[in-house]
Amino acid sequence: MRLNEVAKWRRLMGSWLGGWGARLLNADIGTQPSSPLNGNPHANDAGVNFSDARALQVSTFWSCVRLLAETIASMPLILYKRLPDGSRARATDHPVYRLLHDAPNPHMTGMEFREALSTQLVIYGNAYAQIIRNGAGGLVAMYPLRADRMTVIRRPDGSAVYIYTVTVETTYLVQAGVPASTYANAVDNRGPVPVAPVTVAMSEESVFHLKGFGADGYVGFNTLAYASNAVGLAVAAERYAGMFYAKGGKPSGVLMLDRLLSKEQREQVRREFGGMSYSETSATPLWILEASMKYQPISVAPGEAQLAESRQYQAVELARFFRVPPHLIFEMEKATTWGTGLEQQNLGFLTYSLMPYLRRWETVCDKFLLNDEERKTLYCEHLLDALLRADSAARAVLYSKYAESGIMTRDEIRRAENLPAKGGAANDLTVMSNLIPLDKVHENSALRSTPAPTPSTG
Repeated sequence: MRLNEVAKWRRLMGSWLGGWGARLLNADIGTQPSSPLNGNPHANDAGVNFSDARALQVSTFWSCVRLLAETIASMPLILYKRLPDGSRARATDHPVYRLLHDAPNPHMTGMEFREALSTQLVIYGNAYAQIIRNGAGGLVAMYPLRADRMTVIRRPDGSAVYIYTVTVETTYLVQAGVPASTYANAVDNRGPVPVAPVTVAMSEESVFHLKGFGADGYVGFNTLAYASNAVGLAVAAERYAGMFYAKGGKPSGVLMLDRLLSKEQREQVRREFGGMSYSETSATPLWILEASMKYQPISVAPGEAQLAESRQYQAVELARFFRVPPHLIFEMEKATTWGTGLEQQNLGFLTYSLMPYLRRWETVCDKFLLNDEERKTLYCEHLLDALLRADSAARAVLYSKYAESGIMTRDEIRRAENLPAKGGAANDLTVMSNLIPLDKVHENSALRSTPAPTPSTG
């Protein structure tokens, strides 16, 4: 582009992305502290070149990402308000509650938004969303941003700037009514011509940033980058299996002859017997070898290479990166040691796998979506009951103990089980001793401690 065209692009994108506090990248703002693999997340010792989409085609990778993202998103994220008496209530009238629980923007539900960000958090170790505010600074909407297009740069003063790369096609510009004189490329006979990527700098106040496990506090480690060897081996094993069976299950080999051949004879043998190790058709012809000619396979068959065992091991290896118990991704070769009941397994999964992600969501929502004054009384917290509801017998025992100890009323228990409230005495807290109302305990104690009247002798 010529200089005047670059200036036009800057003005154009600045007007479009002004809600982001947009400005083009300034090379003097510093560098990003990150892992050595940043920028080359798919380098691996197996030498297998794969994309993010190809990694998701590995069933274990897909299962781990989907399990974590969907489970995190399915848990309600509630905004609570602390009450003067120490209890709490849902702050349903606050904009943050509606954005997290209902819809963060006109195009997504709350679950879809949190699922999209959780997916990126699990894969890339970071997730980002654009925060839209009104003129008064109030929260209006949030839109997910692509984590693989974002770079976080630390300034010398310790603050961070978010560098986001967007690509716009000329087709969109034409449909939007943008004059052709404002951009360099044009639509030609071959169709839409992509415009060069435009880099936009976004301030900390305009970006909702979820950080995964990391070392510097500015960015999380890219999970896919550090798991690239495990993913590369899994992809290599799948490719080998696919190519082997595409050849009709026949290993490659050599023909051994007892005499030298001319160049023409060698080419003729290749043409006639090349199908011994590969056939375009599913039918396997009957080959006849003459004059002491022998066929010797030279590649390793899947059974000899222990392909099935290798792929099974890679499934467990990938599950380790995500801290997902293998039995939850249907790797059932070995029994789980996470407990015998479903509730115990869910509790282990919640404690060791999900809780770090849930706490990150809660603390980041408090930091970015609430101001200093609001954080004194408001906070976000997940409702975990849904994950622990599987064992109805254990739940019944727990409710019974809560009712007998004066922790929950019967109506609170009924509401927890999505049953209609009964009202009246069902709203009273009770304890053992004939399950009398809690506020009557002192009366009952007084009655028991009062000595019985002495019978009259008159």
